[in-house]
Amino acid sequence: MQTNGIREISTLREGNTSAIKCSGAVGEVSDFWVCTYPFFKTTLFILPSFELAEGALELTSAVAVFDPDGEKINEASVSFSPGSVGTLEVDMLLGACKLEAGLKHGHLRVVSPPGCRHLCRIYARERGAIMGEPQQIGAGQAGFFPVVFGTDRFPYVALVNHGSNSAVVKSRLFCGNRTPESEYLVPAMGARIVALAAEFDEYVQSQGEKQIHAYLRLSVKDAVMLGAQLIERIVLGRDNESYMALS
Repeated sequence: MQTNGIREISTLREGNTSAIKCSGAVGEVSDFWVCTYPFFKTTLFILPSFELAEGALELTSAVAVFDPDGEKINEASVSFSPGSVGTLEVDMLLGACKLEAGLKHGHLRVVSPPGCRHLCRIYARERGAIMGEPQQIGAGQAGFFPVVFGTDRFPYVALVNHGSNSAVVKSRLFCGNRTPESEYLVPAMGARIVALAAEFDEYVQSQGEKQIHAYLRLSVKDAVMLGAQLIERIVLGRDNESYMALS
């Protein structure tokens, strides 16, 4: 029996799985940072290509969710008819996810038939942001993000480990004449979220400006591929916030 396009949801107790398959063969694979508590909700969208949309066969995608420490906590299959967009409210899969940095968040891996695209939408209250796949970083492949600090702007960076080994990510902030650095350990298949204003507080405050523009460089010491997503929280007024995502 199918409900809202979801064929099956099962909670797992076995160890990590670094790859899942769709219809017996690996297809289009995407890795996302997802979050539910207490600020966000996340929806996954699966967009078939024109050729698939014109077909007559039902499409099925496989989804797995890993907690911040890389333990697989849930998986599901999502079936949808040709010509429609597959959707999944990810929150229902994050119930067993542990808190990390005050958030219930993790790593979502989705595998769909070749020719599909994947997007996520995170939203809080009445506002949200569409997220493409995070920017990939790895050995010899650094990532760069423009960041803005201010009394009403708070940047965060989400890190998702795609591999079966843990990885050390080095961040360097180019802020005025200073280039402070920090390092984060991201477990295999796990995720981390970093509040940049808190991480580099003394350097940002020393600039003495109401709004500070800087650049963040992310690099990986290990031969592991990761995804990086910049999320900006913008305070518009009392009980009114907006979010932007950059990958």
